[in-house]
Amino acid sequence: MRLPSSHLGAFTLEEPIATGGMGVVWRGSAPARRPGEAPLTVAVKVLSAEGSREPTQRAAFLNEVRAICALDHPNVVTLFDAGEVPDAPGLPEGITPGSPWMAMEYADQGTLVDRTQARHWEVERRLLRSAPGAPRRGAFRPHPAALAEHFGLVFPA
Repeated sequence: MRLPSSHLGAFTLEEPIATGGMGVVWRGSAPARRPGEAPLTVAVKVLSAEGSREPTQRAAFLNEVRAICALDHPNVVTLFDAGEVPDAPGLPEGITPGSPWMAMEYADQGTLVDRTQARHWEVERRLLRSAPGAPRRGAFRPHPAALAEHFGLVFPA
């Protein structure tokens, strides 16, 4: 479903790619950083209207933003920007003014659950070794299903 130029910050929302308990993730794009480069493909996660009104869900979303910012590792997506949905005309259905959003690196290598079926424990060990303080900082829970729900991860092909 192509949208007529819906934007959050510098990011154009192109199509919803996932829906979960907290909200919707959209595939989007950002302008090229340099002349001649292709636009950057991003994932934009937006907290649902219900979640935005619920203090614990809103706090969890904002903690996820802070946790991603605190980690720097090749297996963790890069966060490009975050903010709140403005009160503007033409917002796509399901996106509510005031809801928090974050734009991050787009990882198109499948879900974490799909990628961990055969090597469940090895992936979990790699993640915990790569960011030993992450669980204490609230970045993720040490279980792959929780990681898929709460954290964007990029795995080498």
